[in-house]
Amino acid sequence: MTIVTKAKSSDEKNSVPEDLTFEDGISELEEIVHRMESGDAPLDSLVSHYRKGMSLLKHCREKIDFAELKIQEVSVQETTEGNPSNQR
Repeated sequence: MTIVTKAKSSDEKNSVPEDLTFEDGISELEEIVHRMESGDAPLDSLVSHYRKGMSLLKHCREKIDFAELKIQEVSVQETTEGNPSNQR
């Protein structure tokens, strides 16, 4: 019996787990940039590093957008409720 294993597609390799924190995403992104800038990465890995970096960048941007949305929601809620801390 022959077992056939399927190689992971580049999309699977470059996907970012949803539960990855912003800080961990930034750390991974910084590591990739460092490897690429220092020449530690082989030439043929630059494309995969670039794709992974773009995935991480998108993930981190989404985390920032989500945080900004939550801050706006809290601000609007406090304003509409007439929170005494906002009054002078």
